[in-house]
Amino acid sequence: MQKCYLGIDIGGMSVKFGLFDENINLIEKWYVETNTNNNGKYILYEIAEEIKAKQKEYEIIAIGAGVPGPVDSKGIVKECVNIGWGETDVKVELESMTGIKTTVLNDANAAALGENSEKYNSMVFVTIGTGVGGGIVFDGKVLTGFGGAAGEIGHITVNPAESEKCTCGKSGCLEQYSSATAIKKYADKLIADGTETMLKENFTVKDIFEGVEKGDALCKMVVRRASVYLGMALSNIACTINPEVFLIGGGVSRAGDTLLNPVKEYFKKFAFPEVKDTPIVIAEIGNDAGMYGAAKAAKRLI
Repeated sequence: MQKCYLGIDIGGMSVKFGLFDENINLIEKWYVETNTNNNGKYILYEIAEEIKAKQKEYEIIAIGAGVPGPVDSKGIVKECVNIGWGETDVKVELESMTGIKTTVLNDANAAALGENSEKYNSMVFVTIGTGVGGGIVFDGKVLTGFGGAAGEIGHITVNPAESEKCTCGKSGCLEQYSSATAIKKYADKLIADGTETMLKENFTVKDIFEGVEKGDALCKMVVRRASVYLGMALSNIACTINPEVFLIGGGVSRAGDTLLNPVKEYFKKFAFPEVKDTPIVIAEIGNDAGMYGAAKAAKRLI
């Protein structure tokens, strides 16, 4: 029976699983929908059932799990608003249900580890999907902070005048402007206000970025707004941390230069002169990065 590590990426829409060999080469991957019913009560149980099924084929040495919220040094999740969790001891629960040694880390930190973190001495990874997350890596190590909340880039305040509440409970967060959720919501608002567009009913965020390429004025407004706030947030991070590079990942990163070009424009506008040339590039591994990083973390347990 082949020995392997299991990397899990728990997201608001799906739970991704990846089995990796001892050199962190991907063997097999699959996903299930995230069951957020009853405040995510059944998520860990359903994950454990998936693991037990794979144990019939593989010897799983250790598990790494990325979760969408701050995680302390004991593997306890403080809160995961996108899936309904309050404080949850993910490490203990998964270990008790599977009998496999487990490590838990923030999902964006996992993705940062997975995104070729060995290639750079210092890097900031930004993941843009349902929400906005981040991971900071120095010398191959993720900076987690005193209580596990380092890298919560999505909750940097970029608009103190905002009155609407973010899912985190405060207002004016980057996530309210630059996440896929926010991009779609703003487009919906402009359409409701009567702005003309080529977008059709049931359009997606992908359609919005394609609309920019086709010259749609509404789509340009939506993407520019998201880019202003993302560029502003990255400029603040750059003069605090001065990383070698920013890597942009998550589903929205598939827009490529249609996203990067305006973000770079506003980054340079807002950035401290000494850091304004910090490269901002699309991450290489993409949506599988969280699984890779979680598997790397699992390997470190052994």
